[in-house]
Amino acid sequence: MIWTIARREFLEYLKSLRFLIGFLVTIALVALSTVINVSDYRERVSDYSTAKKEMAGDTYPLIVYRPPEVLSTLVQGLDRTLGNRASMTPARIPARTSGYMENYASQHHRFVAGFSTVDFAFVVRIILSLIVIFLAYNSVAGEKSAGTLRLILSHPVPRYAVLLGKFAGGLMLVLVSLFAAMIVALLILITHPAVTLTVSDWIRILGMGFVSGLYLATIFALSIFVSVIVNRPSTSLLILLQAWIFVVVLYPAGALIFAEHWRALPGEPELEDRKKAAFQPFEKEYEEVRKAFGDSLHLTGSVPQDIDLRSHDLDIRRGKSDHAVDAQLAGEQNEQMRLAESIAIFSPAALYDQAMVRLARTGAEEFDRFLEGIHRTWNDYTAIMRSFITDPEKRKTTHMPEFTAPRESDEESFIAVVPQVIVMLFLLMIPFMSAHAKFNAKDVR
Repeated sequence: MIWTIARREFLEYLKSLRFLIGFLVTIALVALSTVINVSDYRERVSDYSTAKKEMAGDTYPLIVYRPPEVLSTLVQGLDRTLGNRASMTPARIPARTSGYMENYASQHHRFVAGFSTVDFAFVVRIILSLIVIFLAYNSVAGEKSAGTLRLILSHPVPRYAVLLGKFAGGLMLVLVSLFAAMIVALLILITHPAVTLTVSDWIRILGMGFVSGLYLATIFALSIFVSVIVNRPSTSLLILLQAWIFVVVLYPAGALIFAEHWRALPGEPELEDRKKAAFQPFEKEYEEVRKAFGDSLHLTGSVPQDIDLRSHDLDIRRGKSDHAVDAQLAGEQNEQMRLAESIAIFSPAALYDQAMVRLARTGAEEFDRFLEGIHRTWNDYTAIMRSFITDPEKRKTTHMPEFTAPRESDEESFIAVVPQVIVMLFLLMIPFMSAHAKFNAKDVR
Protein backbone atom coordinates (compact mmCIF):
# COMPACT_ATOMS: atom_id res chain seq x y z
CA MET A 1 0.00 0.00 0.00
CA ILE A 2 2.77 2.45 0.94
CA TRP A 3 4.65 1.64 -2.27
CA THR A 4 1.51 2.21 -4.37
CA ILE A 5 0.98 5.65 -2.85
CA ALA A 6 4.67 6.49 -3.13
CA ARG A 7 4.70 5.49 -6.79
CA ARG A 8 1.63 7.65 -7.47
CA GLU A 9 3.22 10.65 -5.73
CA PHE A 10 6.51 10.12 -7.56
CA LEU A 11 4.85 10.08 -10.98
CA GLU A 12 2.64 13.08 -10.23
CA TYR A 13 5.60 15.13 -9.04
CA LEU A 14 7.63 13.97 -12.02
CA LYS A 15 5.01 15.29 -14.45
CA SER A 16 4.66 18.67 -12.76
CA LEU A 17 6.01 21.76 -14.50
CA ARG A 18 7.48 23.18 -11.29
CA PHE A 19 9.64 20.08 -10.86
CA LEU A 20 10.82 20.17 -14.47
CA ILE A 21 11.83 23.83 -14.21
CA GLY A 22 13.57 23.28 -10.87
CA PHE A 23 15.38 20.20 -12.13
CA LEU A 24 16.68 21.97 -15.25
CA VAL A 25 17.82 24.96 -13.20
CA THR A 26 19.60 22.63 -10.77
CA ILE A 27 21.45 20.72 -13.47
CA ALA A 28 22.40 23.91 -15.30
CA LEU A 29 23.72 25.61 -12.17
CA VAL A 30 25.65 22.54 -11.02
CA ALA A 31 27.23 22.13 -14.45
CA LEU A 32 28.12 25.81 -14.86
CA SER A 33 29.45 26.30 -11.33
CA THR A 34 31.50 23.09 -11.46
CA VAL A 35 33.07 24.03 -14.80
CA ILE A 36 34.01 27.47 -13.45
CA ASN A 37 35.28 26.10 -10.13
CA VAL A 38 37.35 23.41 -11.85
CA SER A 39 38.88 26.04 -14.12
CA ASP A 40 39.66 28.17 -11.09
CA TYR A 41 41.14 25.14 -9.31
CA ARG A 42 43.41 24.47 -12.29
CA GLU A 43 44.68 28.04 -12.21
CA ARG A 44 45.23 27.93 -8.45
CA VAL A 45 47.25 24.73 -8.86
CA SER A 46 49.27 26.51 -11.56
CA ASP A 47 49.82 29.48 -9.23
CA TYR A 48 50.91 27.11 -6.48
CA SER A 49 53.42 25.29 -8.69
CA THR A 50 54.83 28.51 -10.15
CA ALA A 51 55.20 30.18 -6.77
CA LYS A 52 57.01 27.17 -5.29
CA LYS A 53 59.49 27.15 -8.17
CA GLU A 54 60.13 30.89 -7.94
CA MET A 55 60.80 30.72 -4.19
CA ALA A 56 62.81 27.47 -4.24
CA GLY A 57 66.09 27.80 -2.32
CA ASP A 58 65.14 31.01 -0.49
CA THR A 59 65.82 30.87 3.24
CA TYR A 60 65.21 34.45 4.38
CA PRO A 61 62.36 34.75 4.63
CA LEU A 62 61.27 31.13 4.30
CA ILE A 63 58.02 30.99 2.31
CA VAL A 64 55.63 28.03 2.41
CA TYR A 65 52.46 27.35 0.47
CA ARG A 66 49.18 25.55 1.00
CA PRO A 67 47.97 23.61 -2.04
CA PRO A 68 44.32 24.03 -3.08
CA GLU A 69 41.91 21.29 -2.03
CA VAL A 70 40.53 19.31 -4.96
CA LEU A 71 37.08 19.02 -3.34
CA SER A 72 36.85 22.81 -3.21
CA THR A 73 35.49 22.35 -6.75
CA LEU A 74 32.32 21.03 -5.07
CA VAL A 75 32.41 22.82 -1.71
CA GLN A 76 34.43 26.02 -1.74
CA GLY A 77 34.17 26.74 1.95
CA LEU A 78 37.12 28.89 3.01
CA ASP A 79 39.69 27.27 0.75
CA ARG A 80 39.98 30.25 -1.58
CA THR A 81 39.46 33.06 0.93
CA LEU A 82 41.86 32.17 3.78
CA GLY A 83 45.00 32.59 1.72
CA ASN A 84 47.72 30.17 0.68
CA ARG A 85 51.13 31.80 1.27
CA ALA A 86 52.98 32.28 4.54
CA SER A 87 56.35 34.01 5.02
CA MET A 88 58.39 33.29 8.16
CA THR A 89 61.60 34.62 9.74
CA PRO A 90 63.19 33.77 13.10
CA ALA A 91 61.29 36.75 14.55
CA ARG A 92 57.93 35.94 12.95
CA ILE A 93 55.69 32.88 13.02
CA PRO A 94 52.89 33.65 10.55
CA ALA A 95 49.38 33.60 11.97
CA ARG A 96 47.74 34.63 8.71
CA THR A 97 48.33 34.12 5.02
CA SER A 98 48.13 35.95 1.73
CA GLY A 99 47.57 34.87 -1.88
CA TYR A 100 50.20 32.92 -3.80
CA MET A 101 51.48 36.01 -5.59
CA GLU A 102 51.18 38.24 -2.46
CA ASN A 103 48.32 40.59 -1.51
CA TYR A 104 45.70 38.01 -2.48
CA ALA A 105 46.55 38.48 -6.18
CA SER A 106 47.04 35.85 -8.82
CA GLN A 107 49.05 35.83 -11.99
CA HIS A 108 45.89 34.62 -13.74
CA HIS A 109 42.88 36.74 -14.53
CA ARG A 110 39.95 34.86 -13.05
CA PHE A 111 36.30 35.16 -13.96
CA VAL A 112 34.81 33.56 -10.86
CA ALA A 113 33.86 36.70 -8.94
CA GLY A 114 30.16 36.24 -9.62
CA PHE A 115 30.38 32.57 -8.67
CA SER A 116 32.49 33.03 -5.54
CA THR A 117 29.89 31.25 -3.41
CA VAL A 118 28.16 29.09 -6.02
CA ASP A 119 29.12 25.45 -5.90
CA PHE A 120 27.46 22.07 -5.57
CA ALA A 121 26.76 22.61 -1.86
CA PHE A 122 25.16 25.99 -2.59
CA VAL A 123 22.86 24.49 -5.22
CA VAL A 124 21.73 21.77 -2.81
CA ARG A 125 21.29 24.14 0.12
CA ILE A 126 19.36 26.77 -1.82
CA ILE A 127 17.94 25.50 -5.12
CA LEU A 128 17.10 21.89 -4.26
CA SER A 129 15.67 22.84 -0.88
CA LEU A 130 13.35 25.30 -2.62
CA ILE A 131 12.33 22.58 -5.07
CA VAL A 132 11.43 20.42 -2.06
CA ILE A 133 9.16 23.15 -0.73
CA PHE A 134 7.46 23.73 -4.08
CA LEU A 135 6.85 20.00 -4.41
CA ALA A 136 5.63 19.25 -0.91
CA TYR A 137 3.68 22.35 0.11
CA ASN A 138 0.41 20.97 -1.27
CA SER A 139 1.07 17.27 -0.74
CA VAL A 140 -1.68 17.10 1.90
CA ALA A 141 -3.19 20.59 1.80
CA GLY A 142 -3.77 20.32 -1.95
CA GLU A 143 -5.49 16.92 -1.58
CA LYS A 144 -7.64 18.34 1.23
CA SER A 145 -8.57 21.43 -0.76
CA ALA A 146 -9.44 19.37 -3.87
CA GLY A 147 -11.46 16.81 -1.88
CA THR A 148 -9.33 13.86 -3.02
CA LEU A 149 -7.93 13.25 0.46
CA ARG A 150 -11.41 12.45 1.75
CA LEU A 151 -11.91 10.06 -1.16
CA ILE A 152 -8.60 8.29 -0.49
CA LEU A 153 -9.34 7.85 3.20
CA SER A 154 -12.83 6.53 2.46
CA HIS A 155 -11.05 3.31 1.48
CA PRO A 156 -9.50 1.01 4.11
CA VAL A 157 -6.13 2.74 3.89
CA PRO A 158 -4.25 3.47 7.13
CA ARG A 159 -3.50 7.13 7.52
CA TYR A 160 0.12 6.44 8.36
CA ALA A 161 0.46 4.64 5.00
CA VAL A 162 -0.88 7.67 3.15
CA LEU A 163 1.51 10.05 4.89
CA LEU A 164 4.49 7.74 4.62
CA GLY A 165 3.75 7.07 0.95
CA LYS A 166 3.59 10.79 0.18
CA PHE A 167 6.85 11.39 2.02
CA ALA A 168 8.62 8.47 0.37
CA GLY A 169 7.38 9.28 -3.15
CA GLY A 170 8.36 12.94 -2.98
CA LEU A 171 11.67 12.27 -1.31
CA MET A 172 12.59 9.66 -3.92
CA LEU A 173 12.15 12.22 -6.67
CA VAL A 174 14.25 14.76 -4.78
CA LEU A 175 17.00 12.19 -4.25
CA VAL A 176 16.91 11.30 -7.94
CA SER A 177 17.46 14.99 -8.70
CA LEU A 178 20.32 15.11 -6.19
CA PHE A 179 21.87 11.99 -7.71
CA ALA A 180 21.60 13.44 -11.22
CA ALA A 181 23.25 16.68 -10.09
CA MET A 182 26.10 14.74 -8.44
CA ILE A 183 26.62 12.67 -11.59
CA VAL A 184 26.87 15.82 -13.70
CA ALA A 185 29.40 17.39 -11.30
CA LEU A 186 31.47 14.21 -11.06
CA LEU A 187 31.53 13.70 -14.82
CA ILE A 188 33.00 17.18 -15.18
CA LEU A 189 35.59 16.43 -12.49
CA ILE A 190 36.78 13.06 -13.74
CA THR A 191 37.03 14.20 -17.35
CA HIS A 192 39.10 17.29 -16.54
CA PRO A 193 42.88 16.74 -16.81
CA ALA A 194 43.64 19.05 -13.87
CA VAL A 195 41.59 16.99 -11.41
CA THR A 196 42.75 13.73 -9.85
CA LEU A 197 40.45 12.10 -7.32
CA THR A 198 41.90 9.64 -4.82
CA VAL A 199 40.10 6.85 -3.00
CA SER A 200 39.85 9.18 0.00
CA ASP A 201 38.18 11.84 -2.15
CA TRP A 202 35.60 9.33 -3.42
CA ILE A 203 34.81 8.26 0.14
CA ARG A 204 34.32 11.88 1.13
CA ILE A 205 32.11 12.50 -1.92
CA LEU A 206 29.89 9.59 -0.84
CA GLY A 207 29.68 11.17 2.61
CA MET A 208 28.73 14.52 1.07
CA GLY A 209 26.01 12.80 -0.95
CA PHE A 210 24.58 11.22 2.20
CA VAL A 211 24.63 14.52 4.11
CA SER A 212 22.98 16.30 1.16
CA GLY A 213 20.21 13.70 1.04
CA LEU A 214 19.65 13.96 4.78
CA TYR A 215 19.46 17.76 4.59
CA LEU A 216 16.83 17.62 1.84
CA ALA A 217 14.89 15.02 3.83
CA THR A 218 14.69 17.40 6.81
CA ILE A 219 13.29 20.15 4.58
CA PHE A 220 10.80 17.67 3.09
CA ALA A 221 9.65 16.56 6.57
CA LEU A 222 9.10 20.19 7.57
CA SER A 223 7.14 20.80 4.36
CA ILE A 224 4.93 17.75 4.97
CA PHE A 225 4.22 18.93 8.50
CA VAL A 226 3.11 22.40 7.37
CA SER A 227 1.02 20.88 4.58
CA VAL A 228 -0.75 18.70 7.17
CA ILE A 229 -1.60 21.45 9.65
CA VAL A 230 -2.76 23.94 6.98
CA ASN A 231 -5.81 23.34 4.78
CA ARG A 232 -5.09 25.80 1.97
CA PRO A 233 -2.12 25.22 -0.38
CA SER A 234 -1.44 28.95 -0.79
CA THR A 235 -1.20 29.40 2.98
CA SER A 236 1.07 26.37 3.23
CA LEU A 237 3.41 27.76 0.57
CA LEU A 238 3.54 31.17 2.23
CA ILE A 239 4.39 29.69 5.63
CA LEU A 240 7.03 27.40 4.16
CA LEU A 241 8.75 30.17 2.23
CA GLN A 242 8.90 32.30 5.35
CA ALA A 243 10.21 29.34 7.35
CA TRP A 244 12.81 28.65 4.64
CA ILE A 245 14.06 32.24 4.72
CA PHE A 246 14.36 32.01 8.49
CA VAL A 247 16.11 28.64 8.86
CA VAL A 248 18.34 28.93 5.78
CA VAL A 249 19.23 32.64 5.77
CA LEU A 250 18.23 34.71 8.80
CA TYR A 251 18.81 32.27 11.65
CA PRO A 252 22.40 31.25 10.72
CA ALA A 253 23.32 34.87 9.93
CA GLY A 254 21.78 36.04 13.20
CA ALA A 255 23.74 33.40 15.13
CA LEU A 256 26.98 34.65 13.60
CA ILE A 257 26.17 38.30 14.34
CA PHE A 258 25.25 37.47 17.95
CA ALA A 259 28.47 35.48 18.45
CA GLU A 260 30.57 38.32 16.99
CA HIS A 261 29.04 40.80 19.45
CA TRP A 262 28.92 38.49 22.46
CA ARG A 263 32.55 37.40 22.07
CA ALA A 264 34.05 40.46 20.41
CA LEU A 265 37.61 39.98 19.15
CA PRO A 266 40.40 42.51 19.76
CA GLY A 267 41.39 44.82 16.91
CA GLU A 268 44.85 45.27 15.44
CA PRO A 269 45.88 48.12 17.83
CA GLU A 270 45.01 45.97 20.87
CA LEU A 271 46.91 43.00 19.43
CA GLU A 272 49.99 45.15 18.86
CA ASP A 273 49.76 46.43 22.44
CA ARG A 274 49.56 42.84 23.72
CA LYS A 275 52.63 41.85 21.71
CA LYS A 276 54.61 44.86 22.94
CA ALA A 277 53.67 44.11 26.55
CA ALA A 278 54.64 40.44 26.19
CA PHE A 279 58.10 41.29 24.82
CA GLN A 280 58.68 44.33 27.06
CA PRO A 281 61.14 42.57 29.48
CA PHE A 282 63.49 41.88 26.57
CA GLU A 283 62.97 45.07 24.57
CA LYS A 284 65.96 46.97 25.99
CA GLU A 285 68.38 44.08 25.44
CA TYR A 286 66.94 43.53 21.97
CA GLU A 287 67.59 47.15 20.98
CA GLU A 288 71.13 47.02 22.37
CA VAL A 289 71.98 43.82 20.52
CA ARG A 290 70.47 45.10 17.28
CA LYS A 291 72.54 48.30 17.63
CA ALA A 292 75.72 46.30 18.25
CA PHE A 293 74.83 44.09 15.27
CA GLY A 294 74.40 47.11 12.98
CA ASP A 295 77.54 48.88 14.24
CA SER A 296 79.69 45.79 13.71
CA LEU A 297 78.34 45.27 10.23
CA HIS A 298 78.95 48.92 9.36
CA LEU A 299 82.48 49.15 10.78
CA THR A 300 83.96 45.76 9.91
CA GLY A 301 81.58 44.27 7.36
CA SER A 302 81.00 41.24 9.60
CA VAL A 303 79.28 40.41 12.88
CA PRO A 304 80.97 38.65 15.82
CA GLN A 305 79.49 35.20 16.38
CA ASP A 306 78.38 35.93 19.96
CA ILE A 307 76.43 39.01 18.88
CA ASP A 308 74.95 37.18 15.89
CA LEU A 309 73.85 34.28 18.10
CA ARG A 310 72.33 36.56 20.72
CA SER A 311 70.50 38.54 18.03
CA HIS A 312 69.18 35.28 16.57
CA ASP A 313 68.04 34.03 19.99
CA LEU A 314 66.24 37.29 20.74
CA ASP A 315 64.55 37.11 17.34
CA ILE A 316 63.32 33.65 18.26
CA ARG A 317 62.07 34.92 21.60
CA ARG A 318 60.17 37.72 19.86
CA GLY A 319 58.69 35.21 17.40
CA LYS A 320 57.50 32.96 20.22
CA SER A 321 56.18 35.91 22.20
CA ASP A 322 54.17 37.26 19.27
CA HIS A 323 52.97 33.76 18.40
CA ALA A 324 51.59 33.29 21.93
CA VAL A 325 49.44 36.39 21.43
CA ASP A 326 48.30 35.19 18.00
CA ALA A 327 47.51 31.76 19.46
CA GLN A 328 45.37 33.39 22.13
CA LEU A 329 43.49 35.28 19.42
CA ALA A 330 43.01 32.03 17.47
CA GLY A 331 41.51 30.47 20.58
CA GLU A 332 39.10 33.38 20.94
CA GLN A 333 38.16 33.06 17.27
CA ASN A 334 37.47 29.34 17.74
CA GLU A 335 35.29 30.07 20.77
CA GLN A 336 33.37 32.61 18.71
CA MET A 337 32.90 30.08 15.90
CA ARG A 338 31.74 27.36 18.30
CA LEU A 339 29.26 29.77 19.90
CA ALA A 340 27.78 30.65 16.50
CA GLU A 341 27.52 26.95 15.59
CA SER A 342 25.85 26.17 18.94
CA ILE A 343 23.29 28.92 18.48
CA ALA A 344 22.50 27.82 14.91
CA ILE A 345 22.17 24.16 15.89
CA PHE A 346 18.48 24.04 14.89
CA SER A 347 19.14 25.27 11.36
CA PRO A 348 19.45 22.36 8.90
CA ALA A 349 21.27 24.69 6.50
CA ALA A 350 23.91 25.63 9.09
CA LEU A 351 24.42 21.99 10.03
CA TYR A 352 24.68 21.07 6.36
CA ASP A 353 27.33 23.72 5.70
CA GLN A 354 29.38 22.62 8.71
CA ALA A 355 29.33 18.97 7.62
CA MET A 356 30.08 19.68 3.96
CA VAL A 357 33.13 21.90 4.52
CA ARG A 358 34.49 19.38 7.01
CA LEU A 359 34.17 16.52 4.53
CA ALA A 360 35.65 18.64 1.72
CA ARG A 361 38.54 19.82 3.95
CA THR A 362 37.72 23.44 3.11
CA GLY A 363 36.87 24.70 6.59
CA ALA A 364 38.75 26.59 9.28
CA GLU A 365 39.91 23.33 10.87
CA GLU A 366 42.08 22.46 7.88
CA PHE A 367 43.53 25.97 7.89
CA ASP A 368 44.44 25.52 11.57
CA ARG A 369 46.30 22.36 10.60
CA PHE A 370 48.24 24.36 8.00
CA LEU A 371 49.24 26.80 10.74
CA GLU A 372 50.34 23.84 12.89
CA GLY A 373 52.61 22.79 10.04
CA ILE A 374 54.00 26.32 9.86
CA HIS A 375 54.83 26.29 13.58
CA ARG A 376 56.61 22.94 13.32
CA THR A 377 58.54 24.09 10.24
CA TRP A 378 59.49 27.33 12.02
CA ASN A 379 61.10 25.34 14.85
CA ASP A 380 63.19 23.38 12.32
CA TYR A 381 63.95 26.54 10.36
CA THR A 382 65.27 28.51 13.35
CA ALA A 383 67.45 25.57 14.44
CA ILE A 384 68.99 25.33 10.96
CA MET A 385 69.51 29.10 10.73
CA ARG A 386 71.30 29.01 14.10
CA SER A 387 73.58 26.24 12.86
CA PHE A 388 74.54 28.48 9.92
CA ILE A 389 75.86 31.04 12.42
CA THR A 390 78.03 28.55 14.32
CA ASP A 391 79.16 26.74 11.16
CA PRO A 392 78.84 28.88 7.99
CA GLU A 393 79.96 25.97 5.81
CA LYS A 394 76.64 24.25 6.50
CA ARG A 395 74.95 26.74 4.18
CA LYS A 396 76.49 24.88 1.24
CA THR A 397 75.24 21.44 2.24
CA THR A 398 72.14 21.97 4.38
CA HIS A 399 68.72 22.38 2.81
CA MET A 400 65.46 23.35 4.39
CA PRO A 401 63.16 20.38 4.98
CA GLU A 402 60.17 20.01 2.68
CA PHE A 403 57.17 21.74 4.18
CA THR A 404 54.33 19.44 5.17
CA ALA A 405 51.14 20.12 7.07
CA PRO A 406 49.00 17.49 8.78
CA ARG A 407 45.72 16.71 7.04
CA GLU A 408 42.58 15.48 8.70
CA SER A 409 42.07 11.78 8.06
CA ASP A 410 38.84 10.37 6.66
CA GLU A 411 38.03 8.79 10.00
CA GLU A 412 38.53 12.08 11.87
CA SER A 413 36.34 13.96 9.37
CA PHE A 414 33.49 11.46 9.53
CA ILE A 415 33.59 11.38 13.33
CA ALA A 416 33.54 15.19 13.36
CA VAL A 417 30.32 15.35 11.32
CA VAL A 418 28.46 12.78 13.44
CA PRO A 419 26.94 15.49 15.72
CA GLN A 420 25.56 17.38 12.70
CA VAL A 421 24.13 14.16 11.27
CA ILE A 422 22.47 13.24 14.58
CA VAL A 423 20.88 16.67 14.98
CA MET A 424 19.64 16.61 11.37
CA LEU A 425 18.09 13.20 12.03
CA PHE A 426 16.21 14.72 14.96
CA LEU A 427 15.16 17.66 12.78
CA LEU A 428 13.84 15.07 10.32
CA MET A 429 12.01 12.87 12.81
CA ILE A 430 10.36 15.54 14.95
CA PRO A 431 8.44 17.28 12.10
CA PHE A 432 7.51 13.93 10.54
CA MET A 433 6.27 12.48 13.83
CA SER A 434 4.36 15.69 14.51
CA ALA A 435 2.86 15.53 11.01
CA HIS A 436 1.82 11.92 11.67
CA ALA A 437 0.13 12.85 14.95
CA LYS A 438 -1.68 15.81 13.36
CA PHE A 439 -2.68 13.81 10.31
CA ASN A 440 -4.26 11.07 12.41
CA ALA A 441 -6.46 13.70 14.06
CA LYS A 442 -7.09 15.73 10.92
CA ASP A 443 -10.66 16.32 9.75
CA VAL A 444 -10.61 15.56 6.03
CA ARG A 445 -14.16 16.69 5.29
